[in-house]
Amino acid sequence: MVHGEDFLNDSIFISNHYLNGAFNNDVVSITILNETNKFQIEGKITKIITRSKNIFTGFILIKDNQYYISIDQNQSKGIILEENNIELNELDVVEVEIINWNENKFPAVAKLKKVLGRNDQKNCDYLYIASKYGIKTSKETNDSKYFKNILKTVKKTRINLEKLYTFTIDPFSAKDFDDAISIEESSLGYKLYIHIADVAEFVSEGSKINNQAMIAGNTYYFPEAVTHMLPKELSENFCSLKSKEERLVISVIIDFDNLGEVLFYEIKETVIKVHKRFSYEEVDIILSEKKDLQYLKPLELLEQLTKKLKEKRLTQGGFEINKTEISYDLDEAGTPFNLLELVNFKSYVFVEECMLITNKIIAQECQKNSNLENSFSVYRNHERPSQLGENYIKDLLVNIGGGLKDKEKLLSSDINNFIKNIRSNYQRKIISLLILKKLKKARYQTYNNGHFGLGFKEYTHFTSPIRRYPDLLVHRFVKSIIRNNEQPNHQNLSIALSYSNKSEENAKKAEREYSRIKMLKWLSNNFNSEFDGVILEFKNSYAIVGLTISNTINGLLSFNKFPTDQYKIMDNKLAVRGMRNFKTYKVGQKINVIVEKIDFGSQKAYFNFSTTN
Repeated sequence: MVHGEDFLNDSIFISNHYLNGAFNNDVVSITILNETNKFQIEGKITKIITRSKNIFTGFILIKDNQYYISIDQNQSKGIILEENNIELNELDVVEVEIINWNENKFPAVAKLKKVLGRNDQKNCDYLYIASKYGIKTSKETNDSKYFKNILKTVKKTRINLEKLYTFTIDPFSAKDFDDAISIEESSLGYKLYIHIADVAEFVSEGSKINNQAMIAGNTYYFPEAVTHMLPKELSENFCSLKSKEERLVISVIIDFDNLGEVLFYEIKETVIKVHKRFSYEEVDIILSEKKDLQYLKPLELLEQLTKKLKEKRLTQGGFEINKTEISYDLDEAGTPFNLLELVNFKSYVFVEECMLITNKIIAQECQKNSNLENSFSVYRNHERPSQLGENYIKDLLVNIGGGLKDKEKLLSSDINNFIKNIRSNYQRKIISLLILKKLKKARYQTYNNGHFGLGFKEYTHFTSPIRRYPDLLVHRFVKSIIRNNEQPNHQNLSIALSYSNKSEENAKKAEREYSRIKMLKWLSNNFNSEFDGVILEFKNSYAIVGLTISNTINGLLSFNKFPTDQYKIMDNKLAVRGMRNFKTYKVGQKINVIVEKIDFGSQKAYFNFSTTN
């Protein structure tokens, strides 16, 4: 995509065929194509005016004794390495400088600046991703005494809830703890306390730590390393709700009736002490085996309440997507093994529902206290799908479920009811993935526009201020409400949200590419192996097939590999049919495939039908 100044805010789609050697963020001249369709302006690049940069991170590919540099899976111009006296291996990670772009010719010429990692290093892929996406560890501070003094001084002014039984539920390997929970029975039903780390008390607006966090935007989690948004002294110590430690928090205290309806709430600055740290697995075992009776009662109360909250949320308009996540170990060369689908712990839902209702309440509070002339709130907006996306989802629902045929407007409840009624577990996951791809991205904005996926009229992010910068912004708004202070500067907020949206997109791209490289390495170790697969979607000349072990592991199956025929994609994009033999292949159909080829340059795997088909 390029942004055209003469087309106001319209984006112009440029296919790979018309990139003319341009790279991301280059300034270019374009020509609009006559065959542009009514949904998307299309063009081709005619000239590269300015290159955005000359230094790139990439990995080595070797062909005919020549070193090539791969910097992106959609790279439109080759790069060869010259003036090099260092022996390099396939998939070594390097930083290079372009010394001759060879405009209008092929390829560009680069010189080696440094070797970042060798392909047999365990952390080589992480080093590639960290360098390419600018993932930098927050600079550490020597401010322990300063932070300790804040804690000691401020806690005296707070409501003290240290004697209130409080616990955390997190993954076993968690290092930073944003949230803690307390729950009690009340005469009306339930009293729920959601305690969120009060990062804003330690990180003031305009400070050096704040500015670093704003630019970073979020914490990055990889198997080899965690790159914190905040200094480690804050993220893993003074702001982290560690067991048996006094901690400053903002507590959202909510009273529910027995049906899970919110009766009233209050938001307070408090000090707490976590009495028990649970892992998801521990909680599931305690509840299923009725063991550790001293912990059982509050966990049973939490299970009762969150079950009601989830049922209510889904009934009123939200939907639940079945996402597949996998875990794996890395060998000494950084190649995955022991691939396992992650267990969906029941207790994960407890925490999720608590955080959702808290974020919703905070969004309502921000909305209620907004200055209409100069809105100061941060919202997590998720718009309904585009018309094209909505039509695709409706076709998907009609073809697989038989519903919605005459319905004009797609509701999030339609999606939830459809997914809930799919009996096959694997098909439910596939359909969820296809729907996810057609939904719009959620964004941080200064105005409220609702959240389509959750079915909420107002929503924000408040519950993870250690690892997400927008949550820290919301904390400052909430504290200004509690203290009746001046509202935060709107202009500064817009700048911060611009950083936040960009850094979130950067994080998603980094995580996707990291996962893609790891899965290609795993597939390369399973060359010619046979797998159960399922058709995810169809493109012009091939099908994308996901493996049933995890549909995040996928590859291309060319129509040339299909039984001999001429195949046509149906209008709804959900099936292909042979023009002579009329054999049909559909999205969601199971097939058996073998791994035939791995291309690390394009970061694609190529499959073929196995003989068992």
